Amino acid sequence: MAQHLPTTAHVRDVLHFDPDGLSMWHHVKLAEEIALQHQQPSAKYQNDLIGARVLGWLLVDLWKHQSGSLSLRAYKAVLDEIKIRLTPGEREQSKAVSGLGLIYGNLLMRTFRSDGGPLPPSADTPTPPFIDAKAKVVQEMHTPTKNSAARSHALLRDGAKCVITGKYDVGQYEDPRIAQLAMANDAGFAFVECAHIFPETAQIGGEEKQEYAANAMAILRMFGYPQSLTGGNVHRYENIMIMTRDAHKLYDKLKFWFEEVEGQLNTYTFGLAPGTSGVLKALKLKFPDKVTFSVDPNLVTRWADGKPLPALPSRELLALRAACSRVAHLSGVAEQYDQLLHDIEHTAVMAHDGASVDLLETRILQRLNTVSESSPPRQLGCIFPSPHHDLQFSSNTPTL
Repeated sequence: MAQHLPTTAHVRDVLHFDPDGLSMWHHVKLAEEIALQHQQPSAKYQNDLIGARVLGWLLVDLWKHQSGSLSLRAYKAVLDEIKIRLTPGEREQSKAVSGLGLIYGNLLMRTFRSDGGPLPPSADTPTPPFIDAKAKVVQEMHTPTKNSAARSHALLRDGAKCVITGKYDVGQYEDPRIAQLAMANDAGFAFVECAHIFPETAQIGGEEKQEYAANAMAILRMFGYPQSLTGGNVHRYENIMIMTRDAHKLYDKLKFWFEEVEGQLNTYTFGLAPGTSGVLKALKLKFPDKVTFSVDPNLVTRWADGKPLPALPSRELLALRAACSRVAHLSGVAEQYDQLLHDIEHTAVMAHDGASVDLLETRILQRLNTVSESSPPRQLGCIFPSPHHDLQFSSNTPTL
């Protein structure tokens, strides 16, 4: 559920924004107030309001979490972008500030929210039975470059089980050792999948693939993540983990995220989007109070001497995804994004009488907004969710 931005007094006296941030906050808060004054209650998409809130909550989140795994560089980069858009005239300036928020909102949602689910594994890399992870296989493990190999290696690193629920891979059901572990831990079995922190599907977009991949990498660099995750690099160990199918679906839709526990290495609690608790109960998914990532002890004993163990999920990537998830729900962009995807899916043709004008306007705004070339988050351009088909006008189309 979207929330109003904090007051200027709150960010000054409670959050203790620095002078630069406090100066820019005035313009962001003003953009929200002007958007509220001019919003149309009947409009399905509140673009100006959503944009202002994305920008505001992004600044708040980056400032509050700068002592953890998030870099202060991103906070300063957003402030620089706001400065570039300051123009005479409150209305014009608020439009520019809200437009910047839409850019970040669209890009963060397109980067981290996945609708397609996991890509099907290829047949050329079968998943080895866990008990058959012999020394030779283990010693030759390297950074996987295919989805199927990523799943196989993540299963070995994570002990053939979901890192959240502890349920074991049903594909290992006949493995006596796994069956014994499942019984001893009262964990049971489930269909499991390889989840990506930075989604593999984020790089898939037909003709837009290369441009969008550059956009996604720009946002990662802005947040201080130095590694490239394009192409096969998206399957790096620090970007993957094993989850049950239901947990993976919820994770891809930003319904939950991992919150780092200060002072406890590789340990996380869970942040939940509004309504997710009820969904977990309906699915009978039991999340622990916290999880600690570790390499399976069985793999450690088989590992080659002197060779580094597979990396655990990256705290930096998890922190970035957590920030994006929090901002998406506090600002309302997650809800609007879901509505937009629903409308695109169910609107093959635009209504002639203008009933679909909100959808068209929102799609155009997503295409036109750009970030300046002179500031850190460069190459941010085509950042909208691609529809399955183009929208067309027709005189005989029923209204929505």
